[in-house]
Amino acid sequence: MNPSALLPIFVLFSAALKAGCYTTQPHDIVPGMLRGKDPYSEKKCDGTRSTACTDCSAIKICISSDETKDADNPRQACPASAPHCAMSQTGAVCQKTPDSSIEECSAASSDFTCTGPGFYPDSSSCQQYHDCSDASAEPVTYYCPDGTRFSSKFIACEQYTGSCPKVCNQTNSETIFTAFPGDSQYYTYCQFDTTLTPPKLVNAYVFACGEEATFDAKLGKCVFKCPKVGLFANTANPKRYFSCISLSGKLTYLEMACGAKMTFDAKAKKCVAIIPPKEGNDN
Repeated sequence: MNPSALLPIFVLFSAALKAGCYTTQPHDIVPGMLRGKDPYSEKKCDGTRSTACTDCSAIKICISSDETKDADNPRQACPASAPHCAMSQTGAVCQKTPDSSIEECSAASSDFTCTGPGFYPDSSSCQQYHDCSDASAEPVTYYCPDGTRFSSKFIACEQYTGSCPKVCNQTNSETIFTAFPGDSQYYTYCQFDTTLTPPKLVNAYVFACGEEATFDAKLGKCVFKCPKVGLFANTANPKRYFSCISLSGKLTYLEMACGAKMTFDAKAKKCVAIIPPKEGNDN
């Protein structure tokens, strides 16, 4: 090939790099795998059992084993105190934990609690992370392949050969929140049952500091780093924002809150009214 023919290609490639149109990621970054809920195969009343699971959280009474009359067998949801249906050789029973022998049920279960919008690392496994649309929303869970762990920098899985760090090591009466190990963008509240000896971990709630903020273990709170003077959204809480000012030549900030039924608009740099979705509109 004529060397002069390569010149236009090189010029275009250089321009793309300068414009930020061409980006690369490290080779050890891979996307997470969506953890979905497979279709559940309803268990049959085959004459050997008195009950059967109709899905992961419902049960039916096997009055008839005739498949043509199966629709007449009574069905009901498992109670809130024992919300998971589990199968055995003699039948089905509602219990507190998912049935690990049924892949569809164990794969669909998640005890992670969303505390705000965004992506969150899992408190029990560094190979899992969760996408939350809002606080208390149902999380969408992703898995990282073996040899990788969640990276908040790439919102993907990065190569990792060590073991997952333990989030809640022990009770600590001196602090309410603890830093999330290996990632200062997050912090945790570890809930222990102190009536037991030794105290038993009940749950671990993961919170996010948001963009440009990190958790300060000494202060026990997130600290925002002002990029410049102005107003900036708190990406961990849409109702709050930061007002960055110059004080004695040093950038500092005040954390502000929007009024009721309002949220901060990062583009408009002000609080705006929350527009409720129209009924019947799923978009």
